[in-house]
Order: sequence, then structure tokens, then C-alpha cells
Amino acid sequence: MVFNEVFNFILQDSYMQPHLHPSAEKIERIYLIRGAMAVLFFDDRGAVTKVTVLQKGRTEFIEVPAFTWHTYVMLDESVVSYETMMGEYDPKTWKEFAEWAPLENSDKSVAYLAFLKTAATNRMPGTLSRNSRLPI
Repeated sequence: MVFNEVFNFILQDSYMQPHLHPSAEKIERIYLIRGAMAVLFFDDRGAVTKVTVLQKGRTEFIEVPAFTWHTYVMLDESVVSYETMMGEYDPKTWKEFAEWAPLENSDKSVAYLAFLKTAATNRMPGTLSRNSRLPI
């Protein structure tokens, strides 16, 4: 089995379309190196089910199970994270993008990112347990 690792340097207004990793071995492990970020989890219809905030000196690691819709929002000007995952990297099969979320760099992505940031900061630090969803 192949071990993948990557350092991510992400700016505050970066939007990553919610996605999942469609293979049992693709458990994503995220280690926060610098800054603060939130990992948002969704149900199959796009409702936010949980938000975990990663901050230095508090929660600095999270494991995202395979087959779990998720994305990230940056809560600082810039964030550095280190991610690992098992499995052969193939851009065609590595992740599946959520059809219920706007495409990256689309007209709707700016408003959706603002919604995600609000969901993430409503209970910072900690988790968001109530369901919330932005109709798009």
C-alpha cells in the first residue's frame, strides 16, 4: 500500500469544494502546523453535521474517515497543515466532489464559503452540533 503525505499552505479566502475519499483505506489525517482552521462535516444532502476547529495549543489533529463528506475553512490569514492518507494517488479516483456544493471558483462559491465560515466560527473553539444548510 502506498503512503501519501502533503504539506498544505492555504490562504484565508481559499474554498475547497466539499468532498469525500471513496475507498476504505483513504482515512485522511490532518495535523495543524500553523494557524487555525475548521474541518466541517456534512450529511449526504449537504447539511453541516459537525465542525471541529483546529488551533495551535488546543486541538491540533483530526482524522477524517473514508466516505465522509468534508471540507475546510481557514480561520487565520494563512494556515499550514500536514496531511497523510493511504492509497494509490489517482486524480480520477482520489476524491469525489459533492454535487450539492458549488464548484471551486464558481459564482456561488464566495457566498458558500462565507456561510461555511459563519458555521465554523459560531462556536469557536469547539464543535457545531446543530444542523445548518445553505440552499444553493
